[in-house]
Amino acid sequence: GGLMIDLTLAEQDQSFNLKRFRDNVIYAKRSGFTTVYTWGVEYWYWLHQQGHSAIWEEARTLWK
Repeated sequence: GGLMIDLTLAEQDQSFNLKRFRDNVIYAKRSGFTTVYTWGVEYWYWLHQQGHSAIWEEARTLWK
């Protein structure tokens, strides 16, 4: 166990990455639900602060 931020970025990428984020968004859109809750924004922001902004920027496009 442990925190995601204690792993290397390569190890973190195995658990969650931009492709997985996009796949989850597509799945949520196809579900037909009018409301979908996401989790992990604090992690996306942390990655953004580390210079890895792909997920953060992708999320920004969803909420424009």
